[in-house]
Amino acid sequence: VIGRVQFLWESTYGQRYMHLYWFSRGCETVLGESADPQELFLVDQCENTLLNGIISKVTVQYKPVSPDWTIENGKDLDAHDSDSDRTFFYSKKYDELHGRFEDIPPEPTNPHPNLEYRYCCSCLYSCKKLEFESPSVSEPLEEKTDDGKELYGLLKWRGEEYRKGTCVYLEPGTFKFPKGKKSKTASKKDEDSVNSNSTDETLYPEKYRKNIVKGRASNETTPDPFCIGLISAISSDRDGLVEAEDVKIEVYKFY
Repeated sequence: VIGRVQFLWESTYGQRYMHLYWFSRGCETVLGESADPQELFLVDQCENTLLNGIISKVTVQYKPVSPDWTIENGKDLDAHDSDSDRTFFYSKKYDELHGRFEDIPPEPTNPHPNLEYRYCCSCLYSCKKLEFESPSVSEPLEEKTDDGKELYGLLKWRGEEYRKGTCVYLEPGTFKFPKGKKSKTASKKDEDSVNSNSTDETLYPEKYRKNIVKGRASNETTPDPFCIGLISAISSDRDGLVEAEDVKIEVYKFY
């Protein structure tokens, strides 16, 4: 394995540690054995390990892809020393979860300059990703819900802001509408009328959707549409960053 040393320290017991930002070899990605043996990819993983785990020092060079890469018809990166087993290069970041390659973002600014000796951009990326995926409520209101939960005026989640009056997509089946009761005789009569070959198409313009015949025209595999609602209230047990299951929204339903 290959890693980049971010910082070093010694414990109170005299053990020497290092904090490593890991690289992934091309053969460990979806490229498999077709990958360049000298090409590495950054991954969002870092770890503390003992200093005596080092086998040897290697050279890893960053070779950014040209911003005009598409205009240059996919020009290859500059040649590298492929004969050395201790010389590598990287130009992309690898997302192991989705199996895709991404451009390497600019290194974020250290939010704690006084702790420069413990700075790791991978740790900062992980914190930002966790913050992005964690909902945050603020602007507490005076009133409360019937079960005593606090009401809030603002919900932030995944880069979006939600307030009272915001319209949202909801998972299919989140809510349903009551259906009027109909007698079995009337239901059977309507079904026979719709399935009849002599059906008036001006009265039933979407009769083809009711056909029982399976095939390309069948809608059996068509996914259900999203439910749509208008937020009327946002509640949570506490403010700040919270778990997604701790936030509740009350919505007006759209049909």
